Amino acid sequence: KVEFKQIKNIFITGLPYGFLVATGFLYSRIDILMLKRFASDTDVGLYSAAYKLIFFLNIIPTALNAALYPMLSNYCKNANHKIEYILIKLSKFLIIITLLISFYIYNYAFDIIHILFGNSFIYSGLALQLLIISFIPNCVRVPISNYLLAEGHIKKLSSIIFLVFILNVVLNYFLIPAYSLYGAAIATVFCEYLILAIYYLMIIRKYPNFLRNISFIPISFLVFLSIMMILYVDNTFLIFNYWIIYLFILFLIKIINKNEISIIYDNIKYYMKKLR
Repeated sequence: KVEFKQIKNIFITGLPYGFLVATGFLYSRIDILMLKRFASDTDVGLYSAAYKLIFFLNIIPTALNAALYPMLSNYCKNANHKIEYILIKLSKFLIIITLLISFYIYNYAFDIIHILFGNSFIYSGLALQLLIISFIPNCVRVPISNYLLAEGHIKKLSSIIFLVFILNVVLNYFLIPAYSLYGAAIATVFCEYLILAIYYLMIIRKYPNFLRNISFIPISFLVFLSIMMILYVDNTFLIFNYWIIYLFILFLIKIINKNEISIIYDNIKYYMKKLR
């Protein structure tokens, strides 16, 4: 027997979440749609080449979303005192991992484009460099957005994404005619960091020491050193040694401690066993 009243209640309850998903989908695609409207087919093709690589990397936040929401939802109900600890650890690890990936891809963006798509797409390299910068906030905000969803702030999140979507449309309207595919990439970078900043402001209201506990200042110093390496260190040397130098700096300025190293090691060990 079909209970229409129950279906109606489910639909009404799920409407804000559906609106959030729909708005998020439009937000992630609006740059390409507006490029088709205001730029040439060549520019659309060049941008799509860079976007495909970012789309592949976005598997990471997508997988995290699927894994984290049930866990954080459970902790919000049954172990709220653990939430801050989990958010801090997840945010710190994600920042470290995404910075490592992003700086490496940024440094070799033109080489990656050349290898994957050929020399005719070489102008996609700058678009990839810009878009990979947006990958960092896209990943880092996942634990916070899942926590806010679990706490029932879905209307606030929907409003934020919708307003940033409108801002993205406006930025693309002015930037694409002026800077073509690079304008679209700049708009994406700005909007992604704006969303992350708003999420951080929301989480700081609940946990005032959040930024300090994720080692925000040491991580900023790590970013500075990484940029200096990219600008002034020989590329051939970095190809083989960037990962080692990056990890050495992590330990040197004490961004991660022995306990966190143990957590990483135990998780790697656990997943290696599952793969066998």
